[in-house]
Amino acid sequence: MKVKNAILLLISFLLSTTTFGQSVSDVFKKLNAQYTNSKPLQYITKYSLYKDYETKVASQSYNGSFIKTANNVVYMKIDNTEFINGKLFSVKVNHTEKAMDVSNKPGLSTAEFDMNKLLALCKIASYKDYKVYWEIVMIPGEYSGLTYSKIILNINKNFTIQKQVFYYNTEVNFSTDYKKQNLSMPRLEIVYSNYSNNPVDSSKMNVYSFFSISKNNKITATAKYKDYEVSDVRTNISNKK
Repeated sequence: MKVKNAILLLISFLLSTTTFGQSVSDVFKKLNAQYTNSKPLQYITKYSLYKDYETKVASQSYNGSFIKTANNVVYMKIDNTEFINGKLFSVKVNHTEKAMDVSNKPGLSTAEFDMNKLLALCKIASYKDYKVYWEIVMIPGEYSGLTYSKIILNINKNFTIQKQVFYYNTEVNFSTDYKKQNLSMPRLEIVYSNYSNNPVDSSKMNVYSFFSISKNNKITATAKYKDYEVSDVRTNISNKK
């Protein structure tokens, strides 16, 4: 697994019963409500990948942002990759690789904060109240299929995520020489900040700034992205050409 892919794959992990009872369930329920209600939302993220579980110096770091409109149209950016989840289409644009994927299925949404999906795959190892935030440690089940041995969630008392830490149980190659290997099981830390419910700039969420659809239902990149390779991954489109 490539280093950057370890971060990008996390986006598709939407990708979240418990012996601690109602308290954890209530926290998760109210957390999910914060990200799915009919209010605009935006915040800043920082993704830091560390070579192992203990090191303090990040091997790679990427900045990101998240924007959601009141009607749950979602825009996310991680480094040079943009994701838009519109009403009819979702699009992923990797500006480094000059590649674009267009789908008619949701590519991401505020469902990434539905902790019930994690609870179905993990058990609660600990639940601590640190006065200004909660810390919840989750251990994936034996047959969960997740690539993590442990997940730590720090949740603010206003029911927003402060930090997530993912401890990988699969090795990542940190070598810069493709002929060599420098394997290690890393940890990924995601820090969330600058939360706001102010009205958002929705100009970034126009999927048609990236592509157009012809009368015969063919997807074509707009002039600005004419050099990008477009992958039409729509389903149930009988008249694609």
